[in-house]
Amino acid sequence: ADYLNAHSNEFTWLAIFVLTHGNRNSRGQDLIYSSNGLSMDRKEIIKKFVDRARIPNFIGRPRFFFFVACRTEEQMVNILPIEGEVQSDGPGGYPEIAREAHLVCSSAVDSHASFRSTTEGTFYVQALCNKLKEFARTHDIVKIHTRVNDVMITKFQNFYPSMSEMSNNNLSREFYFDVKEVS
Repeated sequence: ADYLNAHSNEFTWLAIFVLTHGNRNSRGQDLIYSSNGLSMDRKEIIKKFVDRARIPNFIGRPRFFFFVACRTEEQMVNILPIEGEVQSDGPGGYPEIAREAHLVCSSAVDSHASFRSTTEGTFYVQALCNKLKEFARTHDIVKIHTRVNDVMITKFQNFYPSMSEMSNNNLSREFYFDVKEVS
């Protein structure tokens, strides 16, 4: 947040991707885990970047949060192989309405696991990247994520019951990526 505030003139929006292990504790907190095994409520990450007092030079610019982590207390799913071995970490709470526009996207809805292929990566990230490639020039982020949800349901739901989720969408206008040609 400090870097973003100091260099705010270089950015028009912010996207934060968190790909890690996670679960939901008995108090209903969505916990994510760092590489040293310590947990953190994902609300804390969101709050650091949506609080106007922490980033006063970034007011009025949208923030997007993508969490790829399980949100279950325990998992009761039969795992069927798809393109190699499939893994899951599974065996929410969100911040109050923030003053700055943001969108929180998750690879799994409450009480569900997030699945990944050991060879192809997470199903959610695959779907998100494919839909961004396909629609970043023509669709806003909410429409793109709606198409990601469709892929998660139609492609994976029969074997891996999980669905991606958009929440805390308090964007005040549509957001389109400014895609530039690379020479």
